[in-house]
Amino acid sequence: MKHFLFFVLLTLSVVAFCEEEAPVTKLDHKVIAEKAQESFFSLTSFSASDKLPKEWVVTKNKDYKGEWKVEAGSNANGIEGDKILIAQNEARKHGISTKFEKAFDPTEDGFLVQYETRFNNQLTCAGAYLKLPQDFKPSKFSGDDNYVVMFGPDKCGGTNKVHVIYKRLNPKTEEWEEHALKNSPSIKNDVEPHVYTLVVDKENKFELFIDGESKSKGDLIEDFDGWQEEEIDDPEEKKPEDWVDEAMIEDPEDEKPEDWVEEEMIEDPEAEEPEDWDEDEDGEWERPMIPNPDYKGDWKPKKIDNPEYKGEWAPKKIQNKAYYVDENPWKLDKIFGVGIEIWTMDAGLGFDNIIVGSATSKDAALEYIEKTWKVRKEAQKEYQEWEEEQNKTETESDSESDSESESESDSDSESESESETESESESESESESETEEEVEEEKPEKKEL
Repeated sequence: MKHFLFFVLLTLSVVAFCEEEAPVTKLDHKVIAEKAQESFFSLTSFSASDKLPKEWVVTKNKDYKGEWKVEAGSNANGIEGDKILIAQNEARKHGISTKFEKAFDPTEDGFLVQYETRFNNQLTCAGAYLKLPQDFKPSKFSGDDNYVVMFGPDKCGGTNKVHVIYKRLNPKTEEWEEHALKNSPSIKNDVEPHVYTLVVDKENKFELFIDGESKSKGDLIEDFDGWQEEEIDDPEEKKPEDWVDEAMIEDPEDEKPEDWVEEEMIEDPEAEEPEDWDEDEDGEWERPMIPNPDYKGDWKPKKIDNPEYKGEWAPKKIQNKAYYVDENPWKLDKIFGVGIEIWTMDAGLGFDNIIVGSATSKDAALEYIEKTWKVRKEAQKEYQEWEEEQNKTETESDSESDSESESESDSDSESESESETESESESESESESETEEEVEEEKPEKKEL
């Protein structure tokens, strides 16, 4: 009875604990976004609405079959009403964009772009970057649209970095040229929320932040590739046919020594034909092969300086007609909107809190991180800890219940065993009594003489 009461109390306490509500942080996305909006040129918080904002248009280009939804995703526990824009399908192209009512001009106060990502699973092969295009049609948005800036994480094969690419129009060739950051930081490849920030200021300097921490900064010219060289090789010049560029040649007078041994394997001279060898059955006996102890390798004549060597040939240099000096690469071209144009092998790529503004809004952008991303991350961590504690408690209660059941079972077994022992004793006593009675009955009666 005691065991039963203990088990009931234990069960009730576990149920009471399990019924404890999960920790949920209330974050008014709409109010936070509206208050921050005045600090930036553009800000989109997908958690501030229940569905895809009308300004965001899914491309109707036939090559882009991936679907988009505004939903919580699989790692959104801990925040009430938390939602993000999620690319739904694997092995698909996804395209979506929003066009500003008025183009953003980065030549006034520099440039800033910031956004948050969260993946349902770790990336195996996918890009999760933004493209900031020139003039375009959202319904036909694709990779063919020229962009001003491409920024964000990308991982596939040997690629594992945060892209920072900007384009400049070459005034000599009138062609757009890409300039990519030479040493990009690696991406944050997990299922936690992360926020990426890029700032380009008037001093031709850039700075890249991940989760509000500076990860890379430098010069827009020195730290980026793709710039034209002042001089280039003359494409019309060809190496003369009689040009000798072999510095060393084999010595024609060098001869192989007479005792040079090139046979790597020889017959074993000490091997003897087995006595039981039968040529009719086993065939003709042959000595086994062994490594040659005198083997010296393949002989080659020694090398000498080539008397006809003229040096390494190189075409002459000419002035590069495409060369120009870009003194102000920070003066990016006008940006007409924000686009997400990706191909992914992973479903569940999430985007939120997309900001475009000037470099002067850097402090406001980092403050916005504190009010959104940091709260979201801490809430997610708190929920995860609560969930782990729940699982731990349930496991312990199950273990205690099993132990209690085993204890009661052992107790019942002991009782049954004692009962059986008593029954056996009583049975033995009865048996002995019966035996004594039988013996007395068998004794012969005494006769009187």
